[in-house]
Amino acid sequence: MLEKYSFTDAILLSVARETQSHEYYSLLANAMKNEESAVKIRNLASVEAVHRRESIKLFKKLVGAEPDTSKIVLTPYPEIPKDTANIHEVLKFAADKEKDAYKFYRELASKTDDAQIRKLFLKFSAEELEHCDLLTEEAAALSGQMGSAAIQESSGMEY
Repeated sequence: MLEKYSFTDAILLSVARETQSHEYYSLLANAMKNEESAVKIRNLASVEAVHRRESIKLFKKLVGAEPDTSKIVLTPYPEIPKDTANIHEVLKFAADKEKDAYKFYRELASKTDDAQIRKLFLKFSAEELEHCDLLTEEAAALSGQMGSAAIQESSGMEY
């Protein structure tokens, strides 16, 4: 997946992806009718903001300059539906993006000999996998596929 990128370019890509995720989840949380779901999505947004800050800090450390993501073109997230009856489709899409992010950070971790950087990316990958699970559970809950016990269990996740 990252063969065509240098390590620093991959970190720059990380900054762009985390920025996109943070912005999208912030908008999505504001559109959610269910406040419990909105809180979970806001939590995701805040974790993505942490990933972004850490990626920026690492880029500055390695390159000695501010990251410029203006030339990076990312696959856009779907438009947030006005009718939240279809919100589960958006959540499924976001879950797939989180699974991709999990793989991305695992691969980045394997490309460095620096134990501290590897640890950071492995932490990111674990968090992205947790996001994928949370989004999948929310999509199922909002589309009525989960029982009430499973919905309550998923609401206890913290970040």
